[in-house]
Amino acid sequence: MPRITSRFRALLAEKEIQEKRRISVREIVRETGVSISTVQGLANNTLREIPIDGLAKICAYFGVTTLAELMEYDPANNKRACDLASFAA
Repeated sequence: MPRITSRFRALLAEKEIQEKRRISVREIVRETGVSISTVQGLANNTLREIPIDGLAKICAYFGVTTLAELMEYDPANNKRACDLASFAA
């Protein structure tokens, strides 16, 4: 079954290096308004679905302009992947 993997942790590490400071999940929740369960799910690759508005806010937070920068699609399911199977409106 194809899988979608979040690049959340990689983007977070890049942002921490760029800003020269640690960034907590709670800080991201506070700044974006996205629920903690959604942010943790992205960070841990455990989401089954994500609201589009939450996805947009996370993209804006990390300054990414395409979903390919936040998510990776693996049609053969060869990589470490999350359970993000669908996007909720």
